[in-house]
Amino acid sequence: MEYANLMDNPAGEREGGASPRVLGVCLVALAVLVYGQMLGHDFVSFDDPAYVVGNPHVNGGLTWAGVQWAFTGVHVGNWHPLTSLAHMLDVSLFGLRPWGHHLMSLVLHAINGVLAFGVLRGLTGATWPSFLVAALFTVHPLHVESVAWVSIKKDLLSTAFWWLAIWAYGRYVTSGGWRAYAGVLALLALGLMSKPMVVTLPVVLLVLDFWPLNRYADKPFAGTALRLAVEKLPLLGLSLAAGLLTLWAQRADGAVRSLSVIPIGARIENALHSCVLYLVQTVQPVGLSPYYPHPGESLPLGVVLGCGVLLVSITVMAAVFARRAPWLLAGWAWYGITLLPVIGLITVGDQARADRYTYLPLVGIFIALAWTLDRELQGLPRETLLRRGIAWGLIVPLSLLAFVQASQWRDDATLFGHAMATAPDNAMAAVILAQNEVKAGRFQEAIALLEAAEKSYPRTRNLYNTLGLAHAGLGDFPRAIACYEKELAYAPDHASALSNCGNAYAGMGDTGTAGAYYQRAIEADPFYADGYANLGVLKVMAGDAAGAEPLLARAAALAPGDVVNWVNLGAVQEALGKREAAVASCRRAMAIDPAQEKVVALRGALGL
Repeated sequence: MEYANLMDNPAGEREGGASPRVLGVCLVALAVLVYGQMLGHDFVSFDDPAYVVGNPHVNGGLTWAGVQWAFTGVHVGNWHPLTSLAHMLDVSLFGLRPWGHHLMSLVLHAINGVLAFGVLRGLTGATWPSFLVAALFTVHPLHVESVAWVSIKKDLLSTAFWWLAIWAYGRYVTSGGWRAYAGVLALLALGLMSKPMVVTLPVVLLVLDFWPLNRYADKPFAGTALRLAVEKLPLLGLSLAAGLLTLWAQRADGAVRSLSVIPIGARIENALHSCVLYLVQTVQPVGLSPYYPHPGESLPLGVVLGCGVLLVSITVMAAVFARRAPWLLAGWAWYGITLLPVIGLITVGDQARADRYTYLPLVGIFIALAWTLDRELQGLPRETLLRRGIAWGLIVPLSLLAFVQASQWRDDATLFGHAMATAPDNAMAAVILAQNEVKAGRFQEAIALLEAAEKSYPRTRNLYNTLGLAHAGLGDFPRAIACYEKELAYAPDHASALSNCGNAYAGMGDTGTAGAYYQRAIEADPFYADGYANLGVLKVMAGDAAGAEPLLARAAALAPGDVVNWVNLGAVQEALGKREAAVASCRRAMAIDPAQEKVVALRGALGL
């Protein structure tokens, strides 16, 4: 990744230290030391079921039908077919064993660290600051979420294409030609098909034209700026199309919050506040959480004004030093531009900010820091020793903090217990902890968690759905129904709440109303397996085995890892006299859990 004559770089290769290959190996080693522990981690209940574990398009592995869906369907409010295919490939390679999925995330993150080093070194010719940026990128605790969370593989994949696109752009600048430009365009397209956050790449390339590519040097600024902007038009057009497609997908999924829920003033205030908090957490990366509740309109005016003044002051300072230290303005611009798509002006979900949103933006801050240190160290006695000392003086403590932060992602109890300890009013964490309490049959404990969460943020998704499950577990079906209806008031197409409400009515003996709710769940989400399974069981109870069979078959196809679906289907097929089909279903159930009580009973009935 060497680019000749891109800029006059007095720093050159004067460091006289380790070779670039050795430094690349160091980056991989740092990634393994921090994140190798993930091979013992589980999936988490926060989005992993929707992205992988419970997604029937993904958890069947890489298939032609899955490829078609990846390119034509919407996946959790996004169109990112390459990310969907990456998850499918992981399933094909490792099944639903978490270690394999975490391993692939670790590999991608290590690749991104090496790419960051190689691309920056190629663009600037400076080894030490490029290594420092890449090392900080590799080990900073704010990046743990993007690596340790299986669902956020899209960050890792899109960033790899981001770095490759910048590498291709450097080649285009030096060699020119439409083939080189087509390479940039193709890599941007691949990045956008991984995660639309890379829509800002064309604008960041304009920043790189300023520094380090120095394409404005000794040329009229206005004319050069116009020419370079026109040069980026095909890239901008591609980014605009991807942005519009993403907005449509998120609106279709109901993820975009309306102005009546979060007014524009509150969005601007939170955006300013978040920009500053990310900087604070960059310097002091403690108290990190997988979810930060949105403050709404509760931020004090003084805090908002202070954040605004600080951001403007930094911008002015970077502009003032643009001639003497152009990397300050370039790094600051990188940070601000890459944050724009996720800063919350278009609010998706209920969070105020997220650690994963810094995966690309913090590179700009690291660039400003590394090249400033590089200049200040030039010509000092024992310069090489100072460089090594400063680099490892930053890398080692950040690595330790990142290791501790990554350990929090071991499982739901560890991660969200930590989130609750960090912020006791974290309603999302309370909901996920309560879901695990319900699964364990600790219904009163779940109710206590959820009633406390209700006071802080009652509109948290799944809060009332989970509260309904807890009351249903205690046999209080009327109260459970009231909770489900509250959930449906906020999210009328919430398939799980609809199906659970049907279960509550069935528990009270009202099978007609139960069936209507199951039907609504299927209509709300045609890929919701439990809706088909529950409606099928209801038909079995009514003596309609023929009507139940296609519903149970659909449930088994959508959730092939659920042993109960195969048992129910096999039992119905046996009742209909379809022995061969019943034996096949029973064998599918046996492959999942041969000792399960219902599997043993079905085997006995079939004489297997």
